[in-house]
Amino acid sequence: MNRYVFVILIACVFTACVGTKSLTNIESSTKSDILELVNINSPDVDWFSAQLKGQARFNTSSYPISAQIRMRYDSLIWISVSGPLGIEAIRISVSPDSIKLINRMNNTYFAEDVKSTTNRFNLFLSYSEIQNLLLGGYLFYNQNSFKLLRSNNDYILFANSDNTSCTLHLNDDYLPSEIIAFTEDSISIKLNYTNFLKVQDEWVPKNTQLQVFSPSTSLDIMYSYSKILINRPKKIKFSIPSTYVPL
Repeated sequence: MNRYVFVILIACVFTACVGTKSLTNIESSTKSDILELVNINSPDVDWFSAQLKGQARFNTSSYPISAQIRMRYDSLIWISVSGPLGIEAIRISVSPDSIKLINRMNNTYFAEDVKSTTNRFNLFLSYSEIQNLLLGGYLFYNQNSFKLLRSNNDYILFANSDNTSCTLHLNDDYLPSEIIAFTEDSISIKLNYTNFLKVQDEWVPKNTQLQVFSPSTSLDIMYSYSKILINRPKKIKFSIPSTYVPL
């Protein structure tokens, strides 16, 4: 599999759903109050599944995206990517310990621990951080490291470490609207959640955009969800056929 296709697939893993409890609207001007409201509205999701459709642009090339996503909290993220005629082309599994991928188009597979894979592509994410992105995107850091920046239009929280900085924009309902992260090697990640749907008392984004930029490449993914189910267990199967060869 070409490197850029793999990057697109991994990036798809790192973006998906935001869930929240009932929204609370009160005036607050302190970081602790704002973070408390963010936590109150944080997801209570054991299972999540949805149909994903969208478009990915890598440098100057564009690709349609169609996939099914299933997730069990603290356990597994499962993605099935469809090819022409709706036939499965690629299946991805992300656990706390590993990332695995099977490519049914050429009978190959990939298996590696999460840390090695994210380091290889400079994505600086652990499994828990990947999961946090899938469930809201605001926990890049320990919440105590965030600083509150003043804004007339929304709430802005900023955190900085030795090699990464993160800016989180919250809307008036304390839902994430934009997350921007920069690394010391000039890689930036930007997430935008443009609107939300309420599903089984949880708020999930209808449309999401992910942008990843480095000095030599750019990736832009825009997608929407349909057929969203919350806290309904789904079968998650992943096995590497014995006839497949490693990438």
